[in-house]
Amino acid sequence: MRGWVPKADDPAIAVPAGQVTVSGRLRAPEGTDSVQRRAGGVPAGQVQTVSTAELINLWRGEKVRNGFVVAPTPGLTPVKVAPPVTGGTLTWRNLAYAANWWIFAGFAVFMWFHFVRDAVRSSSASKSPEVALEG
Repeated sequence: MRGWVPKADDPAIAVPAGQVTVSGRLRAPEGTDSVQRRAGGVPAGQVQTVSTAELINLWRGEKVRNGFVVAPTPGLTPVKVAPPVTGGTLTWRNLAYAANWWIFAGFAVFMWFHFVRDAVRSSSASKSPEVALEG
């Protein structure tokens, strides 16, 4: 896959000979869930999104990277952008999620104890003889 062209007969779709080096910006793949598929679909050999999940089914046996490269447009000056910084901060949401699992684990232990206790009680009640009281 080399990119998008407005017309199928565009000269940009010609495959270059030899080894080619492409430089550009690496982008994450586009999701396919939000794409509205047309009833007729797209012509053979074309896809509607740059989605690794969709392309891996088309290119069987090929190495597919998760993402795509956006090549710079001739005549435009690229803008240097720092890579995204992911913070390692602890948030209340993370703490609540962690506490949720501990609460669930405690509930599971409680229910196991409750079921074992009920089984022991019913077993011992069936073994003890009943005494009839006459008054």
